[in-house]
Amino acid sequence: MPEKLFLPWVKFWAADFLNQTDHLDDAAFRAYTRLYIAYWYRQGLPSDMKQLQRLAQLGKDSEGITESVIGEFFEMSNGSLRHDQLDASLAEVSKTVEANQRRGLKARQGKAKSQLVTDPVTASLTDPYEDDRGKMTDERREREKKEDQMTEADGEETIAASIGCTPKQLFEKSPLTLSPDERKARSQIARLRAQKIQKAA
Repeated sequence: MPEKLFLPWVKFWAADFLNQTDHLDDAAFRAYTRLYIAYWYRQGLPSDMKQLQRLAQLGKDSEGITESVIGEFFEMSNGSLRHDQLDASLAEVSKTVEANQRRGLKARQGKAKSQLVTDPVTASLTDPYEDDRGKMTDERREREKKEDQMTEADGEETIAASIGCTPKQLFEKSPLTLSPDERKARSQIARLRAQKIQKAA
């Protein structure tokens, strides 16, 4: 992944998952499910076994179970654990996000053209924030940048404050320990950030 995506959901093929895990006992199944979700959110897993045990959440005596699951479903590459199937899904989602960004850019460009005003003297379409070559002026760029930053910051702070924390504190928490309200708030903030990425494309 060239850059980390904000993905509050998991692309999940139930039939494949069950076929791959039907031989696991309950503890191993829970460990793999938690690691699978953590991998998607982080887009990778650390190689440190203590960190992996905390993500698996099976308790202090679960190292053998965690090691067994890691050995069966993950591979070590460049100091981190990789999962081929999840990597392929993340690459596919990344392409979809990029395509959506391109469509959003075209839609914004079309909207900008529709908002041009007619000059009664020259009978030509003009925009006070474009130069004589039809390019966006620095004044307009700066104005839109400030508006986007204010909207995003106000939105994130308001959402996080509704559950008694800051956006930074909310995203520092493990996704496996979030309450329903915290998951909802983080999802809303992630959507705001995704919208910002689309606007910057």
